[in-house]
Amino acid sequence: MNKPFLPVEKQIEQLKVERGLLFQNEESAKELLLRYGYYEIINGYKEHFMNSSKDDNEGFKEGTTFEHIYSLFTFDRNLRTQVMSSLETFELSLRQAVAYTVSENISYMQDEYMNRNNYTSGKKAIY
Repeated sequence: MNKPFLPVEKQIEQLKVERGLLFQNEESAKELLLRYGYYEIINGYKEHFMNSSKDDNEGFKEGTTFEHIYSLFTFDRNLRTQVMSSLETFELSLRQAVAYTVSENISYMQDEYMNRNNYTSGKKAIY
């Protein structure tokens, strides 16, 4: 598919005229498209708002605004940030719990600590 470069003004025009997307604030949309990109906002989240997920030319569902799509983009970005933060906190806590347990039980016996037989890798799955 041939996808030529379109300035942001033309991107907005295409979304409005050819695909029926509404804009509450075109200047704000322009700034957001310049900051995050058409692909990240529109292509990343449009499928939930399109008349047909297979054909962009079918346009957006009636009443869909750029702000609807951007809200989903923002929600997803915030959710990913929160999940990553929680995972990092969990990882830190798990590492500390393992280190504390190992230190408490066998760290004073380096030979025991280094002995692979004191660790299990779990049961091997049979397929």
